[in-house]
Amino acid sequence: MPCSRKYDDFKEGSVIVQKGKNPPYEVASYIPITCPHCNVVFTEIKEGDIKTTKASKCLKHIRLCPEFKGEVPPKRSTVTRPSAVVSDSDLEVKVARGWDEREELRSALRKKEDENKELREEIEAMDKRDALQKEMIAELRETCAYWRKLYESQKETIELEVKLRELRCGLK
Repeated sequence: MPCSRKYDDFKEGSVIVQKGKNPPYEVASYIPITCPHCNVVFTEIKEGDIKTTKASKCLKHIRLCPEFKGEVPPKRSTVTRPSAVVSDSDLEVKVARGWDEREELRSALRKKEDENKELREEIEAMDKRDALQKEMIAELRETCAYWRKLYESQKETIELEVKLRELRCGLK
């Protein structure tokens, strides 16, 4: 008898080739996963990661799926839920799911804010380098103009001295 896999009822779509979701954002093959309860494509998993990732993505979705009516194992979490979430009523289950989702979103938001802060700092450093380079270029242009003028005046002085010597030699 063949071994049955967990979450077989979640449909695996056709392979999609697209830009990666994480750095270095290389092109990769993804498989969309559709929920059999709400008929929504809720995630896309890299083709090579499907065996190791599908179950956890499906479980995570089931916890939040409004159409799922079965029992779901509770999430292992360090976040303590309010003691009021005890019974299995629909409202309390939705509140518990919302609590978990809110914590995940807060964590993701903090991570994105950190990334944005790093990028802003990098951009500021680049702007400072650009400003310094522009100043250096301006100073180099001024220096070149000064030396050009000095060269031209020295050239004229030398030409005049040569003419003066020629005149002196011609007068003797």
